[in-house]
Amino acid sequence: MKTNNDFIGLGQLKEEHYQTWVDYFIKFFDEYSKQNVSFWAMTTQNEPMHGIVYDQGFNCMGWTAEQQRIWIRSNLGPTLTASNHSSIKIIMHDDQRWHLENYTQTILTDPEAAQYISGIGLHWYTDGFIPPSVIEETHNNFPDYFIIGTEACAGAIPDQLYDVALGSWERAVNYASDIIQDFNHFVGGWTDWNFVLDREGGPNWASNFVDAPMIRDNE
Repeated sequence: MKTNNDFIGLGQLKEEHYQTWVDYFIKFFDEYSKQNVSFWAMTTQNEPMHGIVYDQGFNCMGWTAEQQRIWIRSNLGPTLTASNHSSIKIIMHDDQRWHLENYTQTILTDPEAAQYISGIGLHWYTDGFIPPSVIEETHNNFPDYFIIGTEACAGAIPDQLYDVALGSWERAVNYASDIIQDFNHFVGGWTDWNFVLDREGGPNWASNFVDAPMIRDNE
């Protein structure tokens, strides 16, 4: 379904599979609904810049802002609205502050696409390089959409000595500072990527080990 014909690596969804991908989401929701599990929201894609400029070696799919606008407008929005899961909110972007202006300006200035969007998702991994003023600008430009932190974790930076640093106050301060900074700039929620991990920062099938607020000693 991707242009590189692989789950991983640089590649984007082929246009002939735009509807196929939406149909997969609907089937996913259908199956969980059978188990009485409901969903509040979904995002359009985890870190869509992976698959375009970043190759992390694990499952990803690249989307430019223009591609997502077309997909939301023509496939995702209408299909979800017409399904039994029309109450599920759509959160766009779901990536770093770095790309926030491009994605919001491209998608939310298109009324046909914007009508299906409820919120904007943010990840924290480049927050040290991009000021929170970009969040405030986004809120001022598009005040009708909520903003939520959708992923964060310590220990993800490649040059750090430890994936897991037990009792690290530095990491606790980084967390607290980022949460406060976001909340002071119109972010309504902040989500950790992994609430509980083991002492190695897993389990993780891709060996993408990181830290977590709670570390469980399996022994």
